[in-house]
Amino acid sequence: MKTKKNSKGFVCVLDTPSLEGLVYIGACTEDPKKECEELSSNLSTQVKLLYAKESANPFKLLSLVHAILEEYRVYEGRDFFKVDSILV
Repeated sequence: MKTKKNSKGFVCVLDTPSLEGLVYIGACTEDPKKECEELSSNLSTQVKLLYAKESANPFKLLSLVHAILEEYRVYEGRDFFKVDSILV
């Protein structure tokens, strides 16, 4: 997902069926559905948008969400978490 600090945008939760049990939690400044399509092509698998929350500063909000869910992070430095998508 594209990064533009201090821009309004969205925090998104994406389902990655090929990575069973994992969700991707990221931020974007563009339409979340468009970002989801872009990520799908980068991962060579279908990615489904589960939730998008509009925010005045999505990257600050994302940092907070990542800090709360840190213990569920699967790969260090990556935005994939092993949590139930309903919980997120």
